[in-house]
Amino acid sequence: MIESEVSERMGDIDEAERLLRQVIELRRRRLGEEHPGLAWNLYCLARVQFEHRGETEEPEALVRQALTIQTERKGPQHSDVADCERLLARIVAAAEPNNVRFDAPR
Repeated sequence: MIESEVSERMGDIDEAERLLRQVIELRRRRLGEEHPGLAWNLYCLARVQFEHRGETEEPEALVRQALTIQTERKGPQHSDVADCERLLARIVAAAEPNNVRFDAPR
């Protein structure tokens, strides 16, 4: 379990978010913008922001980026792609409850 997960489980959402942002920055610099590990951390940050803070704008952008990376690197049938699609659908539905749309890249 990584530190951000521990922080989240202990209810320290600010610390979880701070740690995830640090990891994302490090992975971007060391692994590049298209690495699946970066995509996983983008997904985790989006999930924390959405589930614990009720935010939708930044989480939607983060999970869309993660979805694009996962689809291109792992293929559209991979379970990580499905996880991203499910979270994106929840975020979009929460952001636009009267106008639900889902336009994931394929």
